Amino acid sequence: MRGDRASRSALLILIVSIVIASCGGQGAQSQAVPALTVSPVPAGPNVIDAGLSGQWGGWVVTRHGLLLSRDNGAHWAHITPPAVDGSAIKAVSFVDGQRGYVLATTGLTAEGVNRRGLTVYSTKDGGRSWAATAINAANPVYGTYGPSTFALLAGDNSVGWLGVDLGTNANFSHSEIFRTDNAGASWRAISTSVPRGALHFDNVNDGWLATSARVYATSDGGSTWSSVQIPAPPGFAAHVSQQIYSEQSDTGGVVSVLYRASDGNSALAFYTEANGSFTLATLLPFGASAGAAMPVVAIADARTIAVVQNVNHTSAALSISTDGGTAWTKVSKSGLPSGVQHLQFRGSTAWALVNVSGCLGVKSSCYSVNQLFVSSDSGRTWIRAHPS
Repeated sequence: MRGDRASRSALLILIVSIVIASCGGQGAQSQAVPALTVSPVPAGPNVIDAGLSGQWGGWVVTRHGLLLSRDNGAHWAHITPPAVDGSAIKAVSFVDGQRGYVLATTGLTAEGVNRRGLTVYSTKDGGRSWAATAINAANPVYGTYGPSTFALLAGDNSVGWLGVDLGTNANFSHSEIFRTDNAGASWRAISTSVPRGALHFDNVNDGWLATSARVYATSDGGSTWSSVQIPAPPGFAAHVSQQIYSEQSDTGGVVSVLYRASDGNSALAFYTEANGSFTLATLLPFGASAGAAMPVVAIADARTIAVVQNVNHTSAALSISTDGGTAWTKVSKSGLPSGVQHLQFRGSTAWALVNVSGCLGVKSSCYSVNQLFVSSDSGRTWIRAHPS
């Protein structure tokens, strides 16, 4: 879910254990074996998803449900809709600390395992009260719905879109798109058989949908979609692979395209969009050393972009541009570990979802949990938040 992330203005920038075995033959002299170092399971909740909803506010989803903070993670309020648990939540979107939406699965299959029903919950008072609206979506391909996404129109509280993940794997992606024109009181299906991806709308008619492989555009409010050609930057025309990442901000949608050339060099391409055509704005090279590092991109406004690279097992490199990607500054930071999966900036406030994994034994009792780190000084210092 990387929840849907709030859509905004007309500017659309496209961007993108080791186990060491000591072996000896028969009769070989025995060698000292280093003591095994195991990693304890980190304390605190596993954060399933998180998102900013204002200058100092944001939300998280844990197995206990939905929590909202209005002071950058110092204090939390439980605002889960009635009879909903965290594992049932498929999408969350808050325009601010008051108006928000939650998509949750309801009901069970005959085996009593997989949820098949869908309900959209809407609030206008920061989660103190919720209105529920059932969604008549197609049956999910794999028995349960996947992480989905909202797209809310900036400046118009009545219009919004919802992309429901009907099933996704490495070779297959399928979703159904719904639209509301009455602030969530009702939702109608407007498009089926489209890939799952992040949604963004500039106005009631024009929008785009980004998957991990391509971008689609609509000019009729989401009823029909067509694939959009994104030109490869110079030097990457014969790229080995490309990976599209998507994010939304207060001022517009972002798609960051990671290109990798046959010589091992990689770069993020940033584009501007006009009338469905994309023009290369700037390129952020990573060089051959970037290798398998997957960048994580966030945008604070039309000119401020942040990029994190998980350099190794202990550190992450953070760079920020304040001119739309032309010039970049490496941020001297403290407290942000490696494993960043998701990054968001709103002014001087930044949130990062960091994955921590390990094993309690030799390839046994392994775990993987997400932790929330927050910053109030544009990413220079970070502390871990404990939503509870």
